[in-house]
Amino acid sequence: AVVSTQSTGERRESRGDSRERSRERRESKEANKVQKIKDEFFEMLRNGNVKIKPDSPWNKKKKYFFEEDRYHAVGSSALREQYFYEFTKLLAEEKKEKKEKKEEKESKKKKKKK
Repeated sequence: AVVSTQSTGERRESRGDSRERSRERRESKEANKVQKIKDEFFEMLRNGNVKIKPDSPWNKKKKYFFEEDRYHAVGSSALREQYFYEFTKLLAEEKKEKKEKKEEKESKKKKKKK
């Protein structure tokens, strides 16, 4: 017979740790899946046939994406709208950064001329 060096409490704790790690792995996989769906939705918006600006309204743009699998991969219309406005916020930030870089470049040119 094999004699365990672990007490009953230690074995229970070990099984609990194992279940916890398993749960964490499942949650991590689910989070990765959700992030992948969101990334693909953003890609669809960025590379679609319709121009999206930072002030574009969702209700005017969503019809252009209805045929896309990436549109339907996002489970709910509320979540699609949330992602759309996160995307437009990202566009606004990118536009602002681009403008700041351009102004910085122009400022350096003016300093060189002096």
